Amino acid sequence: MNPIIEKITNEAGISAEQAEKVLQSVSGHLKEKLPYLLHNQIDNLLQGGTISDGMKQKFESLKDDFENSTKDFGTKAQEFGQEVGKKIGDIFKK
Repeated sequence: MNPIIEKITNEAGISAEQAEKVLQSVSGHLKEKLPYLLHNQIDNLLQGGTISDGMKQKFESLKDDFENSTKDFGTKAQEFGQEVGKKIGDIFKK
């Protein structure tokens, strides 16, 4: 069980289902008030994790996105270079 759900059920004397609804409500409120970039950290905190865990996941995701974009850019640049080379070759053949 999520340690925060457990803490809520023990301290408030409510069921786990009710505690889950409370946690979802708090999560939604925080996400409305804080920037999107912090939503992952909010989720991690409310699942019993730490902010650093959330930041690590976010940076891993950004790193993956950057690597994929770089590969795509490299492929496009190579295709562009080949096309330019072909066009220059065609010009000199005339």
